[in-house]
Amino acid sequence: MKISQAYEAVKSLQISMKEIFESSEIDFPFISRLAMGGKIGNSIRGILISGDGIGSKSGIYLIATPEEDILYIGKATKNNLHHRVWSHLQTPQELENGNWSFPNNAFESFGPHNEYVQIIRNGYARLGVITISNSNLVSLVEVYLHTLHHQKYGSLPFFNKQIG
Repeated sequence: MKISQAYEAVKSLQISMKEIFESSEIDFPFISRLAMGGKIGNSIRGILISGDGIGSKSGIYLIATPEEDILYIGKATKNNLHHRVWSHLQTPQELENGNWSFPNNAFESFGPHNEYVQIIRNGYARLGVITISNSNLVSLVEVYLHTLHHQKYGSLPFFNKQIG
C-alpha cells in the first residue's frame, strides 16, 4: 500500500463512520514531502522537527520507501508524534552533502544489509503523517490500516510484527 492509498482509506473510513469521527479533525500534513533525510536550506523537510506544529499531535505515521510503499504503520496516542517517530529513527547524522542519515534507527535489528533498513539508514525513506484530534480514535485507524494492508497484500507492512 502506498502512502496516498492510506490517506484515501482513512478519508473513506471517516466518511463511512461519520458518527464516530464527526467531532474529530483529521489532517494529512505531509503530502509531497522530501525524503526523511532531505534538506532545504537549514531545515530537514521530510521529517518532523521541533516547533513544526505537527509533532505535538496524536495520529498515525507511515514510514515508506522512496516510491511511497509503506514499510511501517505506527501510532502516537498521547499528542507525541514527534517523540514516537524519533524513537524509531534515533539521532540523525549529517552527511557531507548536507542531507541526513539515520544509522542507529530502531529497524537495524532486521539486519544491516536488508534493503529496507538501508533505505531508512540512508535517509531515503518517506514519512507520511495523519493527525487525528481525538486520540481515542488513533488505535482504530492504525488497526484499520494494518488490516487493510494485510487483506490487500497477504501480510503486514515489512517492519510491523502484529496488527494493533
